[in-house]
Amino acid sequence: GVKFYHDHSWRIRQCFQVHGDSHMLMNAGDRLYLIERLPQGRPHITTVARIRKGADVYYDRNIGKVYYLESGKGRLTALSIAPSSILSFGTRD
Repeated sequence: GVKFYHDHSWRIRQCFQVHGDSHMLMNAGDRLYLIERLPQGRPHITTVARIRKGADVYYDRNIGKVYYLESGKGRLTALSIAPSSILSFGTRD
């Protein structure tokens, strides 16, 4: 079946799966959001950055970085999203 992870009236421009399928990175309006999918209850939503409204972002899942234009002067900015190994507490490589 289909599971909805947010019910806000945001206009979603882009959405990326992060850390396998445990999180989503969403470009909506002038913000980047990191959404933690929870098995039960509502997802945890964190604002990651303010971005230039209407601009696309690029997420490189191989290195865990998102590239975007900042909202102020439109500078190209890179932000690391924690690699999945950081989220897997108690495991060893």
